[in-house]
Amino acid sequence: KVLKMEEPQVQKFKLKENTELRIESEPNSKVTIQLDEGSAEVFGSELQLGNSVDVSGKSIAVYTWSECSVTVTGNPTMIYEASETPMASYLNVHEVLQQRRKAALAAGGCCRGPRVLLAGPTDSGKSSIGKMLINWAVRANWEPTYVDLDIGQNSITIPGCVAAVVADTQIDLELSFEPFLPLVFFYGNASSETNPQYYKKCVENLAAVLEKRCDISPEAAAAGYIINTMGFIEKLGYDLLKHAIVALKVDVVLVVNNDRLQAQFTTDFGVKSGSSSGAIPRPVMSSTEEPLPALSSPPTLVKLFKSGGVVERSTVLRRRTREDAVHRYFYGYKGELRPVLLSTAATQLSIFKIGSISKIPSAVLPIGAKAVVDPLALQPVAPGSMDLIQSVMAVSNATAADQVATSSVAGFVLVKEINTAKGMVSYTSPAPMTASSKYFVLGSIRSNID
Repeated sequence: KVLKMEEPQVQKFKLKENTELRIESEPNSKVTIQLDEGSAEVFGSELQLGNSVDVSGKSIAVYTWSECSVTVTGNPTMIYEASETPMASYLNVHEVLQQRRKAALAAGGCCRGPRVLLAGPTDSGKSSIGKMLINWAVRANWEPTYVDLDIGQNSITIPGCVAAVVADTQIDLELSFEPFLPLVFFYGNASSETNPQYYKKCVENLAAVLEKRCDISPEAAAAGYIINTMGFIEKLGYDLLKHAIVALKVDVVLVVNNDRLQAQFTTDFGVKSGSSSGAIPRPVMSSTEEPLPALSSPPTLVKLFKSGGVVERSTVLRRRTREDAVHRYFYGYKGELRPVLLSTAATQLSIFKIGSISKIPSAVLPIGAKAVVDPLALQPVAPGSMDLIQSVMAVSNATAADQVATSSVAGFVLVKEINTAKGMVSYTSPAPMTASSKYFVLGSIRSNID
């Protein structure tokens, strides 16, 4: 018996001012939206009249500040209108950031624009708010730096990285981020618990490069940062949030949907309610367990409410999203890239893991002694190891081995075959050229893509 495909529905909606149409869809079910009349936006990105936009596999909200008519074609899993939204409060934040950018630019290179960090639990809508703030800034002719510290669900590059990119255009609704020359540091794992000290080091390295850019460009300094973070906010996660705030010199923290987190920040950064001063802030430790230089003044804390349209993602969906991100890197968003299989002699590759792990059981150590573990140490990996197959490796920008742990990466390759008899390693590359470096970094990121 042949099953017929479900016929795509065509639904028309007329939205009143300050309302939104929330749409949820599956990746294997094509859904498009089209603005027919009025004005509307998705995550702050303007919809163009008459243009059909593919939103398959996405959870979005079409918002109008005035009123509009929208056509939805396809079979979304959920579609409904909502009049109670926190959009006005998000826009108020944008307006305050605008004033800070203008003041910073007027002051020249001696003043920095807003550096905004979004903090909150998993599935609280942080990345969506970040997109809005970026798109509104771009529409106002600014080019803020977008920073993504979420190693599990990174929106700039593959999982296992901290990254930054200059946002000079609105975020494409179909392609999401399509960054040009992003700044990427490869942490190598989807969990910060694997090597938190090296995660801190990656953030510090990223912050140092961005600071240099601000030093030479008053416009970049004034535009500021929008920083997305992990949803890991307890214990170690909270420590990493504080570290990011100090390392990136954040002056605005947007706390989404978590009063406890806001109270912790208030205590630890010496901020009193309704005031920019308070008790002496607690020191924040660097990757080398030394105190980072304290912020010149406590960050401004702003409480934001979670949108009712935020959808919770299951563990399975998160895992699939990570795999999709690797696939997009090699094949493009719409399959426009043609990766190639390259082979090179194993002797030409220098592969490292970052961080040493003690294999000595604590029970056999002398009383009071501790195993010495260096979270930043380079551990050579045999290029002929069969464990490399289906592993993602970062191509380091380092020019010497001792620079690997502190260098950004040029891109990634996926190991496909190890020929021990011939001493050859074959890997998939997104471009038909040899790697720009002989130094590669291996983590725990793997992929089953072809």
